[in-house]
Amino acid sequence: MTQEHPQIPSHPYTKKQIHAALASVILSYFIFSYFLQTWNVAAPKIAAALDGMALYSWSVSIPSLGLALGTLLAGKFSDIYGRRAVLLVSLAVFLLGTILCAASTTFIALIGARTVLCLGQGVVAPLCFAVVGDLFVGGERSKWVGLLNIPFAIPALFGPTLSGWLVDGLGWRHIFWWIAPVVVICMIMLFGMPALIHGATRKST
Repeated sequence: MTQEHPQIPSHPYTKKQIHAALASVILSYFIFSYFLQTWNVAAPKIAAALDGMALYSWSVSIPSLGLALGTLLAGKFSDIYGRRAVLLVSLAVFLLGTILCAASTTFIALIGARTVLCLGQGVVAPLCFAVVGDLFVGGERSKWVGLLNIPFAIPALFGPTLSGWLVDGLGWRHIFWWIAPVVVICMIMLFGMPALIHGATRKST
């Protein structure tokens, strides 16, 4: 006589949690893509405005190190503390860097602020894919990973134009100021998603 085993539900999370997680991931990936697409267009004029053309190469190399470091740290810490917690911390660092960039009065200060921003930014992209991987399996996972191209493509289409318009019209600081409330909204939305701690028993909280 064989012993029957209880069936494991295909989705251990509620629809509300899944929707909150997907909305947060889509918005987070949009924010990540926004700065990738806008900075290169605005950087020369920002350097000229802050009299920092002599340090322009440093504004590329040093923040890139922060971006790489954030990417390296993302997987390790999210496995220990959960995707939600690390994504919240990374967005908080991202928000701090955004505000510091907007408030910078020298190009050296801007380089330091962008390094902070990129440290948080480097965590966002891999965690977006990790969250989708934790929520779904098989073809459903592939579908949502593919749909992440949408929030990435929108800034690719309109980001450079928006960046040029802001720099020439309202001023380069608005590139950072307008996105700050969006980051705050994204952080609030993250509280609705499950913790997603890798290797732990999946729970609804």
